[in-house]
Amino acid sequence: LTVASHILTFCDATVHMTRFGEEAIDIINNNDITVVLLDLAMPHVDGWATFTRIRSNPKSATLPVIAVSAQINDKDKALETGFTGFIPKPFSMQPFLDAIYDYLAAYEKAANQKTAEESKAVSDQKPEEPQEAVTVESTTPTDKEDTPESAS
Repeated sequence: LTVASHILTFCDATVHMTRFGEEAIDIINNNDITVVLLDLAMPHVDGWATFTRIRSNPKSATLPVIAVSAQINDKDKALETGFTGFIPKPFSMQPFLDAIYDYLAAYEKAANQKTAEESKAVSDQKPEEPQEAVTVESTTPTDKEDTPESAS
């Protein structure tokens, strides 16, 4: 993904790059990441296992993760697994940037729609039934003239 890194850096993006899944997890945990491009064929811990770790962490569970692979047959599996998108290798600059833009725009739209639906669901809920009110009348006389002490 060196080419991807150069393209994104050219477009003024801050890029954190690693060749290892464990380091990718550390980068995600210690930085404010917008999107992850994950090569499915990384050494040691592959992209599939790294993706599972990303999704299992509450901090990164909803982070857009785009699979990148030279194996075009990985596309269906990647999307079924829950990757935000898939970019085949090799790629050229403009189609690559267009794909990232499209995936992020779709991801943001879905996130906004989910937020709107959750807000609507909350507003559509029936208000809680009021609790029964219990009133207790005081049996203690409030007028001093009626109390036994005031009779003396």
